[in-house]
Amino acid sequence: MKQHTLRLDGSSYNSFPSGHTTQTFAAATFLNEEYKDRYPWIPYASYTAASSVGLLRVANNRHYISDVLVGAGIGYLSMKAAYWTHQYKWGKAARKQQLVY
Repeated sequence: MKQHTLRLDGSSYNSFPSGHTTQTFAAATFLNEEYKDRYPWIPYASYTAASSVGLLRVANNRHYISDVLVGAGIGYLSMKAAYWTHQYKWGKAARKQQLVY
């Protein structure tokens, strides 16, 4: 169920949750899951970029902080759920044992 919350700048009623933040946190979680073993700096870079998007949405008066926090949670949890439920489908669990450098 989608809430109809007025944006801070009064432009529209689709403030909750922040879609931009949801997408960037899903992408950051994807990058973290796929590349954290090969590139140890990926979690720091990807979550910093995703957090920056959320902060800029608040700074530009497009979202409330609650919109951004819920959007970040949805993005993170949805990507984690995809990995938890599909880890054996393509042999991801077996590949974790073989690190490629």
